[in-house]
Amino acid sequence: MEKAGKQENVLLFQTKTRIPEPPGSFIVREALIDGLLKGDEDVVVFQAGAGYGKTTVMAELARTRNGRCGWYRLNEADNKLYYFLNGFGSVFYGALTERIPIPEESGQKAEDIAEAYHRILSAFLLTVGNGIFYLCLDDFQIIKNEEIYRFIGSLIEYGQGKIRLFLTVKGSFPQFLTVYLMQGRVCIVGAEQLRFTKRETKLLLHGMAGVKLAGQLAESIHTATEGWAAAIVFAGLALKEGKQKETAAFDPNRTRLNDYICYEIYRKLSDDMQLFLAETAVLEEPAAGICDFVLERSDSASIFEYLARECLFLTKQNDAEQSCRYHPLFAKFLKSRVSAERKEQICERAKLYASHRKKKHRAKEKEVFYQPTPERERQMTEPEEGSLFVRCLGQLEVSGTQGSIHFRTRKTKELFACLFFEGGRGVKKDMLLERLWPEQYGEKATVLFYTTVSYLRKALVQAGAPDVLRTENQSYRVDLSRIRSDIERLTIWSRWSEAGGWPFGEDVLETAGLYHECYLYGEDYPWLGAHREYVERVFLQTEEKLARLLMQKRRFGEAALLLEKAVSVNVYAMSHAELLTECLLCLGDIRGAKMQYEKMCTVCREELFLEPAVRFEDLIKLMPDR
Repeated sequence: MEKAGKQENVLLFQTKTRIPEPPGSFIVREALIDGLLKGDEDVVVFQAGAGYGKTTVMAELARTRNGRCGWYRLNEADNKLYYFLNGFGSVFYGALTERIPIPEESGQKAEDIAEAYHRILSAFLLTVGNGIFYLCLDDFQIIKNEEIYRFIGSLIEYGQGKIRLFLTVKGSFPQFLTVYLMQGRVCIVGAEQLRFTKRETKLLLHGMAGVKLAGQLAESIHTATEGWAAAIVFAGLALKEGKQKETAAFDPNRTRLNDYICYEIYRKLSDDMQLFLAETAVLEEPAAGICDFVLERSDSASIFEYLARECLFLTKQNDAEQSCRYHPLFAKFLKSRVSAERKEQICERAKLYASHRKKKHRAKEKEVFYQPTPERERQMTEPEEGSLFVRCLGQLEVSGTQGSIHFRTRKTKELFACLFFEGGRGVKKDMLLERLWPEQYGEKATVLFYTTVSYLRKALVQAGAPDVLRTENQSYRVDLSRIRSDIERLTIWSRWSEAGGWPFGEDVLETAGLYHECYLYGEDYPWLGAHREYVERVFLQTEEKLARLLMQKRRFGEAALLLEKAVSVNVYAMSHAELLTECLLCLGDIRGAKMQYEKMCTVCREELFLEPAVRFEDLIKLMPDR
C-alpha cells in the first residue's frame, strides 16, 4: 500500500510539472511572446480574470525554452511548505544531482524545513549554471503561506540574472512582490495585453470553424468580446457546431459562454457579491454614489475597489462620477439574473437619483436638498421603544431603552457587528460561519453558531429591542428601521455636503464630534476589509466640503475647527492641511498659520518625499481675495 501511495504521488507531481499541451484551436501569440522574452525583468506576472489565456500564453512561452524551463501547477495542498518544497524539487528532479530530502510533514521542525529550504535553493542555483532558467508557477493566487512568499523572495534575490520567474494570477497582485515592482524588476501582463487583436481573433475563428469567415462577422465577434479569449473560443465552437450562422451578426446566446461565466466566475462569489453585481449591472453607468443610493447601502466604493483589484471584469472610468464599466458580455449575463420587477425598481431609483443631482446643480447655495424635521432628527439620535442606538465610529457601543448592551461573549459582539456592517442585508448561515469561525468545521461550528445567536437574542431582549434580529429565507439580518447610529448621521451629513449645503439651523460642528476613532476601533475583524478606510474617506470628504461652504460664508472659525479635526484623523490629508492654513490666515492668525504650514511641509518632505504644492507666500497673496 505504501509503495502504491508513493507511485500515486509521483504521478501527481508528474502531472503538475508537465507543461500543458496547446489546445486544438491554438494560435501563436508571436508579438506578445517575443516582447516578454526580450524583457529583462526578474518576474513576469500574468494578472487577469478567468478566460484571458494566462496559462496558455505562459505554456506557449515555456515550450520555446528548450529544456531551460520548469513548470509547476499549484493547488490548495501547496499552501503547506512541505508539499510546496516537494513540488519545487520535482520540477528540477532531472537536473539536480541528488534528490533533496524534505522532513516528513508529521515531524517537521522549523530548523529542518529551513535547512531543506536553503539546500534546495543552493542546489538549484548551482544547477542553473550559465544562461537563464525560466520558472513558471501556474495559479499562484492559491498560495497564502508567508513562508512560501519568503522562499520565492529568496529565489528572486539570489537568482537575479539566472532565473526569470513567471506567475499566473487570477485575482489581486501578490503584495509581497510590491517591493520588486517598485524596483522595476516586475512586469505585469494584464487583460489589456492579453486581449486578442482583430487579426488574432480572425485567425482563431478561422482555425476553429474550418472555413474562411466574412470579415464583418469576425469583426463583430471581436467587437462584442473585446478580445476576451474565452468568449472568442465559445463563438468559434458555435460556428463549428452550426449554432452561429456565418451570415448573421454575433449572438452570444447561441454559445455556451453564459454557462462558463456562471460556473467559473459568478457562482464562486458570495451571495451578497452576486446580488451586488447583478443589480448594479442594470445601471447604465454604475458608480459608488448612485449604487449606494439605489441599493440603499454605503459600501459600493469599497466593493468596486475590490472588484477592480480582483480582475472581476470591471474597469474604473476616469470621469467626474468615478463610474465603472463591466465587460458587456459579463454585464449581459448579470442582468439576466435580475427579475423584471427588480429591474424596474432599480431604474426608478436611478431616475430619482438623477433628479436629485440636477437639483443640486441648480440649487448651488440653496440649502433645501435634504431637510429632515426636528422630530425625525430626534429619532435618529435617541432610541425609541423597541429600537437601538449604535456608536461604531470608535469602539462599538450599543444601547437600547433599557440601557447599554453587555454582550456575553466576544463572538456575540462580533455577530452583531457583522450583521450591522451588512446594512440590513440578509446573510446566510454558511457565510456567517465562514466569517466568524473560519477554522471550525461541521457540527462543532454549527453548535457555536446557534449558541451565539441565542446569546444575541437574549441580549437584545434585555435591551428592550427583541425584534431587531430577523431571520428570513434562511438568512440573518438586523432591522435597520429599528436602529439609529452615528454612521447613519455621518452618511446624512455626507449627502448634505454633496448637495452643496445643509438644513437651516443645523450645527455643522456636530460632524467633528461624530468621528472618535476609526470604524469599529479596537476590533480586528478580517471581514471588515478596507471598509475602515472607506468610512474615513467619507468623513474627510464631508469635512472638506462643509469647510469650503463655511469659508464661502466667511465663517472661517467654524471651518478651521472642522479642518483641525480632519487633520488630526489623517495627518496625510494635505488638501485639508492646506485649507486649514488658509482659514487661519483669514482669521488673522499669522503665527498659527505659519506653524500649521510648517507641520504640513514636514510631513510632505520627511514622510511623503514630496514638496508642498503651494508656497506660504502664495497663500498670503490669496487673502485679499477673501
